[in-house]
Amino acid sequence: MAIGYSAKPPLQVDSVDGPYSLNKNLPSVVRQNIKMLLFTAPGERVMDANFGVGLRNYLFENMSELVFDAIRERTLQQLKAYLPFVKVISLDIFSTDEMPNTLYFKMEYSFPSSDVQILNLEIR
Repeated sequence: MAIGYSAKPPLQVDSVDGPYSLNKNLPSVVRQNIKMLLFTAPGERVMDANFGVGLRNYLFENMSELVFDAIRERTLQQLKAYLPFVKVISLDIFSTDEMPNTLYFKMEYSFPSSDVQILNLEIR
């Protein structure tokens, strides 16, 4: 059985790791933690109703700069509260006319002892 930092979703049996695959380096753990923060809806996490950005909750909003600003503000506030070691370098949120109910999320970030990391998400 290998040594890892955390379980890697989706949970599945792994021939190397055993009962489930593991994140084996810090960049993958931080990336997973950021994604969990982004996709968890406020009120969804037991014992911490403030946790989460809830990106999927914004999909059926009328996409505008006001919505993108609200997402950006919530994301930065949540990162500061729950992952304060993550330094956001840039954060772009947008949609296109071709895919009106799709959010595109791109964040460049770093954390101590890491190079710049890029997280690209397409949320439908």
